[in-house]
Amino acid sequence: MIFSILGLNASICTGILEIKKFRELWVSYRKTCEQLKREEFLYKTKSEKYCDGQTKFNIFVENIEAILLTEHSNWNKNIINIQEKK
Repeated sequence: MIFSILGLNASICTGILEIKKFRELWVSYRKTCEQLKREEFLYKTKSEKYCDGQTKFNIFVENIEAILLTEHSNWNKNIINIQEKK
């Protein structure tokens, strides 16, 4: 009896997670977070595109905004997909 209740709870939780796409959203957020950390590291260490002292901050801001814009666009797509499945 206990195992059947636990199995039912696991099935319900799995269904809710699948419907809401929590895992996909979390993976997307983690990807964005890691991209932001990488840009910060490159900026602080003056690596790659950030070696020019005069324009490095402008380049940094543009790259951060591009990452955030992509994340926002992906978030909108995911929300629309979730609402369409209801």
